[in-house]
Amino acid sequence: MTHILFVIAHLQRTGPVNILYNLCRGLLQAGFQTTIVTLRAENADSRIDDFRTLGVLIHSLNATLLDCETRTRHITSHIRGLIKLYRPDIIHAHGYHAVLSVAPLSPDIPSLATLHNRATEDFPNSKGKLIGKYMLTRYMRALRKFRNVVAVSSSTSMPYKQYGLNNLEIINNGIDTFKFSPVTKHHSEKPVFALSGRLEPEKGILDILQAFAQLSYRLIVLGSGSLLEPCRHRFRNTPTIQFMGHTDQVENYLQQADYYISNSQSEGLSLAVCEAISCGLWPVLSDIPSHHDILDTCHIGTFIPRREPTTLSIIQAVETALKITSSPNELHQAIEEHFSEKRMTNDYIHLYNRLTNGTL
Repeated sequence: MTHILFVIAHLQRTGPVNILYNLCRGLLQAGFQTTIVTLRAENADSRIDDFRTLGVLIHSLNATLLDCETRTRHITSHIRGLIKLYRPDIIHAHGYHAVLSVAPLSPDIPSLATLHNRATEDFPNSKGKLIGKYMLTRYMRALRKFRNVVAVSSSTSMPYKQYGLNNLEIINNGIDTFKFSPVTKHHSEKPVFALSGRLEPEKGILDILQAFAQLSYRLIVLGSGSLLEPCRHRFRNTPTIQFMGHTDQVENYLQQADYYISNSQSEGLSLAVCEAISCGLWPVLSDIPSHHDILDTCHIGTFIPRREPTTLSIIQAVETALKITSSPNELHQAIEEHFSEKRMTNDYIHLYNRLTNGTL
């Protein structure tokens, strides 16, 4: 039985954690053994109980964010001790601090890291240019030590290739296509749009809301973030825009809608977009590389034109999408073929076998 030890910062409800959950579920069904080492303590939004229900063994180091940044060698030493205890066949790192901590162990055990974002964009945007450049330098240096590195999409891989990272291949993220599937709708007079994910400035949420305040179509907004309450207050007198906040049943709302819209300015490979399409929603998306990864692969979708004013571009894209007739089942099948949990798991199993067989 092949044993995979995953290292990740925490199990809070984020895209990378959801991907890890899907991967662990698929691996356990395939007869693998899985253990997760988390670097930091969990909060109220943790999925740790979901992982435990699957049967995943979890060991937390309970380090602080400062520890992860400044005491990397200390954390690496702890992980080395856990490797001796659990004796995994492969160690698999997810995320910045996990990569920094696992990289020194790479000569001793087959190892790989998954890249969930375009660090060249995300680090400077979220931390500022100076700190972002420092983080990027550390990250790239650590990634070069891994035997193999996986990007979650073609566009995600491009900035790393430009930095000369050659030990890299692509495994697309995968979702639960059984959970996210179309249902028979009772059609309303007007189409229903949905938006889901973190409500943060880089997601371009404000432009979407301003556009829909000028339209007569219903917009369901799912998710939480720093912009939730300000936007809820600003658009409180726009009855067609409904803020649902955080929900564990995203699929129920997606299945009520006809179209999905996102104006995000940076993504790895958007699970939210894949989930919506898998539910049969026609996507209307910002023209960024990661959205092209999905729509160009599936040969579907409408892009929001890259021109100012953005609000007008969104309105034009919405009106264009409304003229398109699509089959929810065909949309679902496109995601099942290219971005399913099963396909992702099989691709990782193939990679793990190559690592343990010494063919990498």
